[in-house]
Amino acid sequence: MRFYEAMQGRPPLGVYADRMTWIYAVALFVGALMALGWVVGVAIGTWVDGWEFIDPERRFGGFGRALVAGLIGFGMAGMSASYGGWPPVLAFCGAGVGALAMVAVARYFGPENA
Repeated sequence: MRFYEAMQGRPPLGVYADRMTWIYAVALFVGALMALGWVVGVAIGTWVDGWEFIDPERRFGGFGRALVAGLIGFGMAGMSASYGGWPPVLAFCGAGVGALAMVAVARYFGPENA
């Protein structure tokens, strides 16, 4: 049985790509909001007396920074691969590689390594 015959009656792959674009967009949006909150939290925790507990570096450390970077990397790489015309499976794999790359950058260039 050929691939074309096996795919008869199923929706085209473009339907899945459209659904995945929304997932990439939500991941990028949430990651960007978390990054903005991270920057504001560090600023408040550093400069306002008595508010050190708000500093996300003290609360979440490297894991939180890697999570934020991974979400941003997943969203950016997934959207660019999806809009680049990659098949949905390869776009998802590319999004995973983008997330891992951003996590590696966050770990390697983090404040404890500066």
